[in-house]
Amino acid sequence: MSIDTTIDFVQTPSTPATPAVRTRASHGLLWRMARDVSIMVLIVLAAEIALQLLAPEYGHDYYDRTLTASQPVTFNADGYRGPVVPLQKAAGEMRIIALGDSTTFGTGVAVEQTWPLQLRDFLAADHPATDHPFTVMNVGLQGASLADMAYAYDTKWSAYHPDVVTVMVSSNMIAMAYIRRNLPAQMPAYVLHGEEQPSLKERLSQQYGRLCLPHFLSLTTQRALYWLGVMDHRIADPRQPFGALLAHGWNQGDVSTDEIDQAWACFAKELDQLQAEVNRHGAKLLIGFSPCRFDISTSLFDNEKNVPLNRLTIDPSKRIAELCAARNIQFIDTLNAIRQGRKTLTEQRGQTASMYIMFDYNHLNGDGQAAVAGAFLPFVRQSDH
Repeated sequence: MSIDTTIDFVQTPSTPATPAVRTRASHGLLWRMARDVSIMVLIVLAAEIALQLLAPEYGHDYYDRTLTASQPVTFNADGYRGPVVPLQKAAGEMRIIALGDSTTFGTGVAVEQTWPLQLRDFLAADHPATDHPFTVMNVGLQGASLADMAYAYDTKWSAYHPDVVTVMVSSNMIAMAYIRRNLPAQMPAYVLHGEEQPSLKERLSQQYGRLCLPHFLSLTTQRALYWLGVMDHRIADPRQPFGALLAHGWNQGDVSTDEIDQAWACFAKELDQLQAEVNRHGAKLLIGFSPCRFDISTSLFDNEKNVPLNRLTIDPSKRIAELCAARNIQFIDTLNAIRQGRKTLTEQRGQTASMYIMFDYNHLNGDGQAAVAGAFLPFVRQSDH
């Protein structure tokens, strides 16, 4: 005898949703999407407002054809930053010409914050213009080599009859001396931007550049990539070792110590050329060194990009001081001046002064530029006697 255990399930057909139900569901989905988007927008706005209040420097980190760290880049009629200086000197005037690359030009700072113009202001505070006029010309230009400066001084700037010529040597100048060792010196490109108005695209980009959050996210990502080792400081092409590390004796397998020594020898040759031109035109030469931020201290605060300091074998400041001493050139210890300037500002403000523009180990901010100007000041005063 068999028992039938089959169970028949009867499926009740579902009732199709009415248009009113579908409309309510659609409206509910749209409402949830709008709510979520609104929350995201509010979070982004809150983050932007917080950064604008707590870290406004992230909104001053824009660079383009006419802005450097959101500061206007304008050139006068003679092609350099700052007020035009007449060719003819006034009676009793002391004139200083500051040669250099981007560290003197003032990448990342307003023209009034560049160390040559701060030096001018320091001198003016000592001597009213009606009593003893001082003129300082900042003719530094981005990417200039020492050989180019010597050529520019001989062909153009010596005609201004300066009493003192200053040069802030950057580490990149040693690399440039090596890279261009077989090329003739040339006039740095003192380009005039004129009064051309920025395009609509440029204006929109500049407005976007005022936002803090995009720059904060970008720089925070880069910091993480450096510390994770995804980004590094390897010299990609040893034949063209642009940047600061060659001057520091960077230890890299395919960069030989002979190449590093040759780079310094090329720089010394260019220094001789510059000294000869300055002496020939009857001015006094003062040399300083623009240190990298990781030269200031070994702290993580000064090494945001995680440069392996154990791979640096040369102290550029000390090496340049030795080269100057051998040539009887006055060397200005700007490295310790920046350290001392930081110490003073930190005590005054209650927080550590960076002395450099944000996330940049080459270029000084206004505080760092002031420290350099203060270091040159007593030696310029001595030259006036």
